[in-house]
Amino acid sequence: MKVRDVMTSPAITSSIDASAAQVAQSLVRHAISGAPIVDREGCIVGLVTEGDLVAFETHGKCLNVTPVEEVMTRGVDVAALDDDVESAAERLVQFGYRLMPVVEGGRVVGVVSRRDLLRHCDVADREINRTVAAAIDEIACGTDITFAVSAGVVMLAGEVPTGGHRRELHDKVARIDGVLAVDDRLSTLY
Repeated sequence: MKVRDVMTSPAITSSIDASAAQVAQSLVRHAISGAPIVDREGCIVGLVTEGDLVAFETHGKCLNVTPVEEVMTRGVDVAALDDDVESAAERLVQFGYRLMPVVEGGRVVGVVSRRDLLRHCDVADREINRTVAAAIDEIACGTDITFAVSAGVVMLAGEVPTGGHRRELHDKVARIDGVLAVDDRLSTLY
């Protein structure tokens, strides 16, 4: 899955000409944790987060008279539309980011956030559920199998006719796109 499939677009951005207070108001109004800062052409020049603004204000500085340029982080890590979601997620975790701007040709076209990734996990689990159910129908030979999917981990429980059926079901489920692990609690009738 690609970043374009999970990102929020269009991104809420702020202009390099804005004051830090205007950016803070935008974050609050839109209930977001940060915003890319763009130049007049829409190209990214920085990022401002709630943390940046709070840290600045706790040093006794006034956001109303401060250009956003003085508060923003420059040299921001960005994602491309066709980056793998896993790669973007690893960078968000590794660097402690809450969001990452998504750019195409230097222009901000969206953002990918931790919340976007969580939504993706939920969608992925629902898709895995459908595929696991079909695999069970195909292999379980009418026996009673239950399963649950959480964050890409599939738990299988119940009885299958033989060890061969158990291996076949386990292997088929393990090969489903998005499955990270199989918790095999199956037993055999024979």
